[in-house]
Amino acid sequence: MLDVLDASATRRWCSASLDALTAARRRIDDLNIFPVPDGDTGTNLGQTLGAASAQLRETDSADPAVLLGAIADGAARGARGNSGVLLASLLGGLATAAGKAAPAPDGSPAGIGAAVFAEGLAAGARAARAALADPVEGTIVSVAAAAATAATARLSAADGLGDARGPHLVDVARAAADAAAAALQMTPAQLPALAEAGVVDAGGLGLVLILDALVGVLTNEVVLRYGGYAIPDVAPASALAGARQLERPRETGSEEFGYEVQYLLEAAPEALAALRTRLAALGDSLAIVPVGHAQWNVHVHVNDVGAAIEMGLSAGSTTQISVTRFADQLARRLSGQPDVGPGALRVAVVTVAPGVGLSHLFHGEGVSVVEIAAAAPTRDWDLALRELRVDLVKAVLAAPATGVVLLTGTATAAIAEAAAVETRAQGRDVAVITVRSPVQALAALAVHDGGRPFADDVAAMAEAAGGTRCAEVVIAPAEVRTPHGLCAVGDALGLIEGEPVAHGSDVASVAAALLLRILSVGGELVTVLPAAHVGAGEVQRLVQSLHEQAPSVEVSVLTGGQPAPPLLLGVE
Repeated sequence: MLDVLDASATRRWCSASLDALTAARRRIDDLNIFPVPDGDTGTNLGQTLGAASAQLRETDSADPAVLLGAIADGAARGARGNSGVLLASLLGGLATAAGKAAPAPDGSPAGIGAAVFAEGLAAGARAARAALADPVEGTIVSVAAAAATAATARLSAADGLGDARGPHLVDVARAAADAAAAALQMTPAQLPALAEAGVVDAGGLGLVLILDALVGVLTNEVVLRYGGYAIPDVAPASALAGARQLERPRETGSEEFGYEVQYLLEAAPEALAALRTRLAALGDSLAIVPVGHAQWNVHVHVNDVGAAIEMGLSAGSTTQISVTRFADQLARRLSGQPDVGPGALRVAVVTVAPGVGLSHLFHGEGVSVVEIAAAAPTRDWDLALRELRVDLVKAVLAAPATGVVLLTGTATAAIAEAAAVETRAQGRDVAVITVRSPVQALAALAVHDGGRPFADDVAAMAEAAGGTRCAEVVIAPAEVRTPHGLCAVGDALGLIEGEPVAHGSDVASVAAALLLRILSVGGELVTVLPAAHVGAGEVQRLVQSLHEQAPSVEVSVLTGGQPAPPLLLGVE
């Protein structure tokens, strides 16, 4: 039995939580009638924790506080829907508390003990409530508050009794999980709409499963009290039809608004108050969660989608914009269409990630990612490609839709085509979209809509990728002739779609020259993906140069983190 969460246990908790949410996704979706009866809470929670898991896999640390920080950051960046935003807030509170914990006496990273866990859970519950413009009892915020109160009480009881062992983490975690399960059973009494539909709160159930997963990791036992929740087997159509007849607003939202808008916002903290006021006047179910420094995940239900996005743009710069029309989700579920995966998708996407550093961007878009290791002298490249084909076939067959888009680079296009042929023979509709750069893949993912007909979604993604001009700044491995002279070995070399067009000693200035050349023939959005070793100062100089010379162009800087090249650039 573990008394602290060390690095290994932290990783296992994340994995066990994701497994639990994946297994229960369909059940949670069926219970979901709040804040809109769109049946996607289980899907959203799974995608949010999936993004957290992806970030965790790319974090090489033995410090559990660092790992919890990666989980919280990944969740905040990849949060989907109201439930995902609130889960990210809860994880953020845990990560903040863990980050403040003192190291072990020998200077090594300290494990997460009972006191830190209780403090973090309480901070997370407060943050989740504060993230909502109008929190209502009977939802995940109530379940989180009950868990935090019980954890703090159990900690205090152990201290008051003078227990020589001290408060054990497993005791505090079990108290939190038990209280969360009890609070979940009370949600129908707090919200008449839940009682009317005969269900408990879907988001609250997701949180209970996550806390149960923690207890399971600490005790090395499988916690199975799923049947103890007395959740009836509710047919989604009947539950949702009943919910639609209710007049009471649900959670912080109502059926008055037809669209869910969500985006990542980079803005100064002082701009948030005005944004919150404007969005609250425009719609409801408003939640704003911090994502690192000066970045926020914004979620709101509205009728005027354009106004919600423009408000974000007036406050700062936006990325990962997503829009969901509730009527489409309801129509699919009420029509009795078979649920073939998250959100009853028609189209799923599998991307090929070119190694370490970029996978998190694709995971953040909520799609499946198959990684291929970088070539090395000791690596059999032919074997790696054969393994990639096998992995792609598995990913396509496991995708939660009958239609699958394989998004791949030119180096692996032939392998992707072979995997497509193999899986088409097994009844899948598979299309391959080949891109020259990850920025084109991100442009394609930005317009992907899994609820569209397969051919329509493929056409939209291909058009978005093709309409994005790509460039990159590399370090010249040899002398290269450009239109402006000879680029020396070790200098920054600018390439537009593979052609050398600029060079210099400074990465930022070469990138600016490339982008201005592309923008001379048109463009509205510039995307910049810096490598892990590129300093923030260089990126800021590039952005400042673009603002001065092309003030009407929007610039989006994403955390690329790739080992090379120094800068990947795209213009849409």
